[in-house]
Amino acid sequence: MNQTLTTIIDIIVALAAFAGMGLGFYNLWSEKQKNKVKLEVIPKSVKDKDQNSDGRQLILTTSNEFNIEDSHGLYSFEVINFSKFDVTVSEIGFLNSKGNDRASIPTPIFYDEKKWPRKLAPRESVTLYADLSSILKMKNVAHVNSAFAITTCKHMEKGTSESLIQLVRYAKKHA
Repeated sequence: MNQTLTTIIDIIVALAAFAGMGLGFYNLWSEKQKNKVKLEVIPKSVKDKDQNSDGRQLILTTSNEFNIEDSHGLYSFEVINFSKFDVTVSEIGFLNSKGNDRASIPTPIFYDEKKWPRKLAPRESVTLYADLSSILKMKNVAHVNSAFAITTCKHMEKGTSESLIQLVRYAKKHA
């Protein structure tokens, strides 16, 4: 009886120790995640462009399709900051699957009158626009495989979408 009680107590202590160790590892991982830059880059095509009654631009974008006729000569990138701190995005563009070439958009177009490079608070996003005809004239546009955003600390995040895949398909077809 005494031996059985001791065994049960040992098992309970061992389970508590393993639970404590697991929580310690989780806290370590969680703490490391707080210091990481987390951006999402979503390439989008412009679907429609209009003006609201107070004169502000309204631009409808989609990441699901690309149609040159609806584009109004623009292509867009949405960058979302999922970090727990402010991040400044300083470069945006396309990555090429042939080698490690990247094609930057040096002066993106904004409709909110803020400056570039753009500082994003946690959970803040920005949509940048680029001239579609310039994109289609880029060298190796037919080999683009993703869009990218780079921070001032040189952290790069990539993203792709069905819109980007269709843009590259269009560029290959009309090259």
